[in-house]
Amino acid sequence: RVSGVLTSLVALGVNFLEKFRAPLSEVPSEIWTPERLALLLCTALSFGQYIVQPTMGAIGLILIAKLGMESAMWIWDPPFKWSCPLLFNYLHIITCLLLGVCIPGGLSSLAMCLAPGLGSIVPVSLVVCTALSIVTIAALFTWSWYVGGDHGEIQEILEPSLPDISSILVFGFINALVEEFEYRGVIMCALLPYEEASGSMTFSQIAQPHIAAVCVMQGILFGLDHFTGGFPRGWWGLLMVSSWGLALGVLRCHSGGLLLPYMVHVIADWTVGYLIYSARRDCQDEDEDEDEDEVCGENE
Repeated sequence: RVSGVLTSLVALGVNFLEKFRAPLSEVPSEIWTPERLALLLCTALSFGQYIVQPTMGAIGLILIAKLGMESAMWIWDPPFKWSCPLLFNYLHIITCLLLGVCIPGGLSSLAMCLAPGLGSIVPVSLVVCTALSIVTIAALFTWSWYVGGDHGEIQEILEPSLPDISSILVFGFINALVEEFEYRGVIMCALLPYEEASGSMTFSQIAQPHIAAVCVMQGILFGLDHFTGGFPRGWWGLLMVSSWGLALGVLRCHSGGLLLPYMVHVIADWTVGYLIYSARRDCQDEDEDEDEDEVCGENE
């Protein structure tokens, strides 16, 4: 199990390097970069670990498959990329699910990643969930006010797909499920000891160095993935999202499953969707006011 965790750590590291080196490159991304060669080696190691211990090795293989698909998407330009962007953006998650269904031991790993933890929820977890939801809403509104409604790239990406309240609700349910499965599910389960990944923990257990390190690591990775095009974005966004991801990781460990982190995440995505929708409405109102002023000026 230790070798599996080390392989997952290396794979996450090279995936991180590829994500933040490739956009800065002035030449097209090569097929066999050092990061991809390292990921290929990690795939071979992970497959060997899976052969030896299918039950514990399946989750590592699923994580490697997710990272490999993310890497392939840098050089792959499928015809459905623009006609069906949701399929393209979630292809690495679909890969995880298909692999989990097809390989022996995969279904139990997926069940561990997606376990809601209903039997482990205690009043303290509900209090933390409620408090975190309130803080999350306040933080998102504060950041939106701080940037003056200029939400950046994510405004342009999400605005066309969020024309009304119903679309915001659907967006919250789907995006939260995908990201929770990816970070608090696959990544945390691949890095945590097998027994601890499938049960609830006390706060004193979560404070143990190896568990705290996993919570911090997945939080930072979550923040880095939102650094350039997230909500919030930039350095303040990195700090806020990483801290939030850490809190969700702790909540996942304490509650023993994804249900409570998912509920907080849904509320956050609904808030993001509303703020993007509101910013678009404000821009439309300003444009209408300018058009009315122009008409009045012409009449005078």
